[in-house]
Amino acid sequence: MTLGNFKMPKDRVLSTKTFILSHITILALALLFFAGLYYILYSEKFSPSITQYLPVTKEPVSLFLEISSPEDDILVNDGNLVISGKTGPDAPILISSQTNDAAVQSDNNGQFLKVFPLALGANTIEINAFDEEGNSKTVIKSVYYSEEEI
Repeated sequence: MTLGNFKMPKDRVLSTKTFILSHITILALALLFFAGLYYILYSEKFSPSITQYLPVTKEPVSLFLEISSPEDDILVNDGNLVISGKTGPDAPILISSQTNDAAVQSDNNGQFLKVFPLALGANTIEINAFDEEGNSKTVIKSVYYSEEEI
């Protein structure tokens, strides 16, 4: 059969190898096409994820501990020392030395006061305040107790 100068080819018989390779090639090209189409349509899935941070709704409060009494490196003649200061409201406070331990809780305004017994000689007093998250703040005071008046 002839259409002008164009001749239709006769039916060709493909070998099994050629048939399988041609079908694998067509399948691979189809998979690449659909993968590219998926990438174009859903490109936001392939962009690096950016973590969004929610705004802080509450001002962070840092734990503080101010000791108004006693001063550091002082000499006292009384065996009972008044320890007072300020920290967060209703905060537990642990006062400890080499020989004694005591606990006190600040009031609603954060004020606290504790009479603490001293040992003769040098006393290193460690005052620890704690907040609700478990954070702690420590102040160390050195107090020397002598029964003799100078």
